[in-house]
Amino acid sequence: MADTSDRLNPPRRVFHWLRHPFLLIVLGLLLYWGCSFLYHLVVPRPIAAVSPANPNGEWIGELTMDGRRWEPSLQGDTPGPHRHAILRFRLEDADSFMDTHHGPGTMIILGEGITRTFRAINWESHPDGSIRFGIDATPDVVLSEFSCEADGNILTCKTGDPLEHRLTLRPGTDADANALLHRVEQQAANEPSLPPLATAPSVSDFERELHRQEQEDDQEEQNEDNSAASPHHAQTKHRPH
Repeated sequence: MADTSDRLNPPRRVFHWLRHPFLLIVLGLLLYWGCSFLYHLVVPRPIAAVSPANPNGEWIGELTMDGRRWEPSLQGDTPGPHRHAILRFRLEDADSFMDTHHGPGTMIILGEGITRTFRAINWESHPDGSIRFGIDATPDVVLSEFSCEADGNILTCKTGDPLEHRLTLRPGTDADANALLHRVEQQAANEPSLPPLATAPSVSDFERELHRQEQEDDQEEQNEDNSAASPHHAQTKHRPH
């Protein structure tokens, strides 16, 4: 006759299962995961403050576009010149393994009647403590990669190209961005005006030099062709010895 003692005594049957180490481990893991899940549901997790070390969140910044190479023809189609802009964007993880971040934002260039949209891209920290990221704007604004140095929660950035645009970033909300815009508008109103767009340089020195060299090369080639086609040159070349 089959032994029905375990079936008639459930506590004894459970105790018999708990004698297996594997079952104890599985039961312990399930108990841990269940308690952890309930804890996160009941107890709100603190939100880390936005900082250079923890960049995910809202940032605001003031962009100055009158560095060593000021090229107003490259700053958009609206009448200019423009030298100040306010940026606001929100960062999130782009690649948690590579520790890169990106996010959408808006840009207001003082003097323009539009609000540009952009994406902050490839935000990453480097071993030397610097932070680098790029801006992809619509309509396009000439902004290459920014290199930033942190002083507390303030980032001082500049582009590495000849334009040398300067950008100051810090964590901030909508209200902070509006206050910054108001302050920059007041400062810009008291600044001396820049030269009109028609007299401002529109081509970099490098491009001018490249164009001059191309013209010289074309002139040399033309002189060589003319010399080769002249009758005197042909007679000299084929004169019998």
